[in-house]
Amino acid sequence: MILEDESVFYPEQAEDLMVKKNGIPQELVQVKNLSADLALSHLSPQKSDSFFRRCLAYKSENEDLVLKVVSFGTVGDELSGFISDDDESKKTLRKKMLGHGYLEAEIDWLFRNLKFEQIDEPVILNDIYTMMLWSSHYLSPVIELKFL
Repeated sequence: MILEDESVFYPEQAEDLMVKKNGIPQELVQVKNLSADLALSHLSPQKSDSFFRRCLAYKSENEDLVLKVVSFGTVGDELSGFISDDDESKKTLRKKMLGHGYLEAEIDWLFRNLKFEQIDEPVILNDIYTMMLWSSHYLSPVIELKFL
């Protein structure tokens, strides 16, 4: 994502973050910070207000909408298989989604647009501290981040 473009960020609306450009949703981001390995069940696919159902509500606005799940913890085997494009893992996830009432076409769209990103929290904090160190001359980045 390029921050110098015309993107507008909407935190805590449809998802943890929605990014729009020219009024059209470009990306929906769900952030998970779990002590357990991230699994499909953490996205509550069986619920009517699940991440997947909320994403499907925006499909008509942008067929190419990026659906991103960001994990600050470990991604479990079930979703790791999906990430690595393992056919058996995808077949298992598809069966579970069908069991929760999703249509084949909905699952196809979700699978096509869904991305996972695993974040190493200490690394990203170091990157933030480094950026803040260069942009601030008054406070320690650690102290400044606490005020944000």
